[in-house]
Amino acid sequence: MTSFWMDCGWRTGVLGTCYYGYRTELTKLRALLKSRALTIVTGPKGSGKTEFLRYFLENYVGKGYVLIDPTETAERGGVGRASSLVSLRKRLMEAAESAVSVFKAVRVAGEALLDAARHAKGYIVLAVDTIPGGTSEDMQELVTMASMLTNNPKLSGRVKAVVAADSRTVSYGLADTLSHLSVGWLTLNGLDEASMAALMNEYLMGGGRCGLGVDAFIERVGGLPAYLTSGACYEPEEWFVEREHYFRSVVAKISAESGVGYEKVLRTVCRVLRAEGAEALGDALSWVVADELVRAGVAYRVMPGSGVIRPTVRYYGLVCGAHSST
Repeated sequence: MTSFWMDCGWRTGVLGTCYYGYRTELTKLRALLKSRALTIVTGPKGSGKTEFLRYFLENYVGKGYVLIDPTETAERGGVGRASSLVSLRKRLMEAAESAVSVFKAVRVAGEALLDAARHAKGYIVLAVDTIPGGTSEDMQELVTMASMLTNNPKLSGRVKAVVAADSRTVSYGLADTLSHLSVGWLTLNGLDEASMAALMNEYLMGGGRCGLGVDAFIERVGGLPAYLTSGACYEPEEWFVEREHYFRSVVAKISAESGVGYEKVLRTVCRVLRAEGAEALGDALSWVVADELVRAGVAYRVMPGSGVIRPTVRYYGLVCGAHSST
């Protein structure tokens, strides 16, 4: 029987359950925080990056962090909440009010970071949750922040950053640009099946509703807790029809842009998903397909240092299985 780990001293924000899984990843992030200036946490949508980051900050960092949420309204300056670093929080909010990007706000408020670091016993942790699709300006500012924390002797070792990023932002180009800097990568691949089953059972016993049973949810969606409050549970039949339509629209787009026939692209897409990436296949079309699948959110890239991609939702793999002739 597969064992799982949970912490019922913590209640998740949306589902209201105990915290399940990712114990190995929490340990890895703690190690990366010590050895890298900036760590990027990525993974498919719904894998629990936001909850993971908040759990880590409260339980592994403590008071010495500031958490910034770029999705917060401009009135709040993009700073979702902070610990006891009141002065730093205020300075970041003031900077964010006049800055286009949250990362630019960090750079503008660099002196506040220095002030906080001087009074800290250890290091300050600056956490950003979550970069959504990732504009080119956001990515450039992310690179600037990584460079600043790596190369500025006043900040290096005193200020660390953890950034949660949508998997669509993890391109080969970004990884290459950051390759000379003190940057670590951590991928959340979704909860293991035992943890996901335990979490879903607790959610359902607590009054949550889902049109799929536990086994069916795991088989068709995977270990992605955020989808428990989505159409995957409320209107599963319609939701899966939409997923298949989207999958086929992505295939059609790749076909139109590459000039390769739809059926051949579909076969290549399914081969790439089954092989978990383009490296195992080696042909040029497979590399193009893999990159487009990541950009479209149909697949995500497993970092670091790997061409491996996996379906963001297990159903995309099942769509391929339904067309076994491909």
